[in-house]
Amino acid sequence: MTEKPQNSQVVDSFGPDLLISTGNNRQGVGGAEAASIKMTNDSGERCTFKHLESSLTRLESEGMLEVTVGEKSSEGPSIILHTPNGDLDISVRDGFIALKGTNIVLDAADSIVMKASKIQIGDDKQTQQVVLAGQKIDGECKSGNLADVLKSSSTLLAFSGSPALDLVRKSLGLG
Repeated sequence: MTEKPQNSQVVDSFGPDLLISTGNNRQGVGGAEAASIKMTNDSGERCTFKHLESSLTRLESEGMLEVTVGEKSSEGPSIILHTPNGDLDISVRDGFIALKGTNIVLDAADSIVMKASKIQIGDDKQTQQVVLAGQKIDGECKSGNLADVLKSSSTLLAFSGSPALDLVRKSLGLG
């Protein structure tokens, strides 16, 4: 990358709330700016769209950001994100990520991994049916009603081989 002389910067101001700049050699977050559009509203919240010499492009908003597309689209996806090389990361420091739609499909060529200290599938108000379908389904647990059904609960294991096992199963509603 050839460094541009500082005097190659061009700045156009369109009033106090809009600035368009190109050729800014000063190092900022992510490197020197090739070009940028910087805006400020009456509340002082800034919005910046910039392309950096490091080939990173950033859209930053100190307020909310809304993207509305597809109002006149008749079919097919209205938003398409392509990452031919690399990953797609979505991060929320303190809050929720909500995906809402008539149907939601998670489709992976290899695997889908969910990690959390608590994972809930469905709720008692809206969920009417949960279907597990697959060539092989494995489940392991040490406690809870699923452990009882799978006959892996510590209560059932404690009575394993005992004549009282049938009484324990009946009391747990398992037979």
